Amino acid sequence: MEYVIADTVPETCLHITAGKEYAFQRTTMEIGVITIDNGCDILIRPAACAFLAGGAWRVANDNNIMVPGMGAHGVPVANESPAPDVRPGLGGMTGDQWESAQLARRVGGGILAGLYARNALDDVSPTRRKGDFVQTFTGRKFWPLDPRADELNIVDIAHSLSMQCRYAGHCERFYSVAEHCVLIARHLSCKHGSKRMALSGLLHDASEAYLVDLPRPVKNNMPDYRRYEDALLAVIADKYGLTFDSYVHEADSCIMADEIEQNMRPMDWHEDHIAPLGVTLRFWSPAEAEREFLIAFREFGGLS
Repeated sequence: MEYVIADTVPETCLHITAGKEYAFQRTTMEIGVITIDNGCDILIRPAACAFLAGGAWRVANDNNIMVPGMGAHGVPVANESPAPDVRPGLGGMTGDQWESAQLARRVGGGILAGLYARNALDDVSPTRRKGDFVQTFTGRKFWPLDPRADELNIVDIAHSLSMQCRYAGHCERFYSVAEHCVLIARHLSCKHGSKRMALSGLLHDASEAYLVDLPRPVKNNMPDYRRYEDALLAVIADKYGLTFDSYVHEADSCIMADEIEQNMRPMDWHEDHIAPLGVTLRFWSPAEAEREFLIAFREFGGLS
C-alpha cells in the first residue's frame, strides 16, 4: 500500500491534515484515490492540481511520484449524483462543475482529464477567499479583501477601533478612532434625532477595524485601499442597515477642527478647518472607548 503526505496544506483546503499519511490507491500511473478526513474520496493528480495549488504533496518513501507545489482535486470518484442541496468535494461544486468533474474522471487521466478537472474546480469553493485572513480580537478569522457580513462582529470592531489612535498617533494625547466615532454619532443624534443616522456615524469608520486607520494623504494615494475600503463599507452598511450620507461625511470633516484645536500643536494648515462640531474630546482609555462604543451601538438600535 502506498501513502501520500501533504507536507503543507493551503488555507482553502478542508479535511486534509498536514503531515498525515493517506492511503493512496492508484487508478492509473498518474492518478489515484485517497480518503480524506471527512470520509470523502478524492482524486490525486500531480500534474494538474489548481484547487490546492501551494500544497506540497509526496508519496511516502518515494518523493519522485508527487510533484512539490501540487495538490489534490476534489473530484468525486463515485458515479452517484449529489443531492440537490449538497455540494460535494473539498470545497463543494455546482451541478455544472459536478458534471465536468465526472467527465474528467471518465476520460481516465492524462492531459485532457487534468484540463477538465482544472476547469471544474477553478471557481468551486466558497471557502477559497481572496487574500489572507486576520485574526480578530474575539478569535475569529476575517478576510479584509473578501468581506462577508456574517463574519463581522461588533465586539471586534469596537475593540480594534478603541486601540487605534487618530492621526497616526501624532497628537498630544491618545485619542482613539472609537471615541471619534462615538462623538460623531452623539452629535448626529442630538442634531437630527435619528438613530439610524447616529448608527451610521458610529460605524462610518468600522472598516478600519480590519483595514486599519490610514492618514488621509496616504489613503488618498492608494486606489486599491480605497477600493477595498468601499467594498467593506458596503458590506457593513448592508449588515447594519446604514446610509453613509452627506450628513455623516460633513460631521466627519467638521470634527477635525475640534480634534486639531484640542489635541494637536498649532500649525498654519489648521486655518482650513474653521467649522467645528463643537464637541469636547474626552480622551478615553481604550477600555473606556470600547465600552462607550458598544453602549452607543445598542442605544442607536444596532443589532449584532
